[in-house]
Amino acid sequence: MNLASPKRADGFAAAHLGTVERPNAVVAPAGGIVCRLSVPMSWRPLNGPPTEDFLESLERPNQRVLARVVDAFDLAATELNEEEEAALAPLHHKLNLLIEMIGRTCYGNPADLPPSVRTELGLRELRWTAASGPAAGDWLTASLYIHPIVLEPLVLCGQVTASEPAGDAAGNRAVLRLCAMGSANAELLGRFVFLENRRNVSVERGSSHELKVKSPVRRVAGLRRIEAVR
Repeated sequence: MNLASPKRADGFAAAHLGTVERPNAVVAPAGGIVCRLSVPMSWRPLNGPPTEDFLESLERPNQRVLARVVDAFDLAATELNEEEEAALAPLHHKLNLLIEMIGRTCYGNPADLPPSVRTELGLRELRWTAASGPAAGDWLTASLYIHPIVLEPLVLCGQVTASEPAGDAAGNRAVLRLCAMGSANAELLGRFVFLENRRNVSVERGSSHELKVKSPVRRVAGLRRIEAVR
């Protein structure tokens, strides 16, 4: 299938700074919050700017993934005081183990997933560092498995605007400018980024607490991520 679109051949900037060609597509405003993720991720190069049909084909799967993850956040986002949170900690621990078991059962062998990559996701950009990366100017799709019990990845499409050595860290740091999404998915992505950013802040505030028990597992509002303790 040809993924290149002649309508987009004049460059990435025209596709994003001018009128959005796809009906109901929304270009996110510049700036805004970002969230940090450490999730299985892979990317696939395209042979040029994506066609409108190709972008449209990503809408329904992405909406399914984002809606499920946002629902999971909302169910676990009840505000609790410290006493209530301490009382519910054993239940959260059991639920986290259950989530991991379900994820492993559904995904099968963890080796079947792409390697985990540290990323920063915003409404307009995706940044990541890996051993090897794409070249600036490349068009690609990035697939992120953003939750262990959601079998499908979130597939983001865009153009690489920067690719350079990661400085003191090994590997290459890439910046992907995202293509416009439909309005429903743009809203869901914004909600996900906001909630995950809030989780990031909560993790940072509780990091000293986690270090006391020397646990490599950080839990916030009942959702689980496996991260190396710095």
